[in-house]
Amino acid sequence: DGYEYSHSTDRLWRKTRQPSGCKKNKYNWFGGCFYKRCYGVDPNRNWNADWGRAGVSTDPCSEVYPGKKAFDQKNTRIVSDFLTPHKDKLKLYVTYHSYSQLFLTPLGYTTAEP
Repeated sequence: DGYEYSHSTDRLWRKTRQPSGCKKNKYNWFGGCFYKRCYGVDPNRNWNADWGRAGVSTDPCSEVYPGKKAFDQKNTRIVSDFLTPHKDKLKLYVTYHSYSQLFLTPLGYTTAEP
């Protein structure tokens, strides 16, 4: 979703490209944005693992905006729908990111074993 945009417009773009709301969630009287329209959701934070609790922002323009709810982005929902029936067979799931050229590890929000 944001891959093409990261190569054509903003090399460090890390979010999806669907409209996500208005800056500071401020809408005008006509339903448009008071400041500016925001695009994208951070797909890493759009999963249902402790969704929206830590390391996120409610501002849709933020780099760490997780969306309105878990899996509200088509691309994360499709990947989840594909992986879920195979979860007992999977040992590892790795994704590559276009942002920062870092190796990122999964969110660790609990010490309890699954």
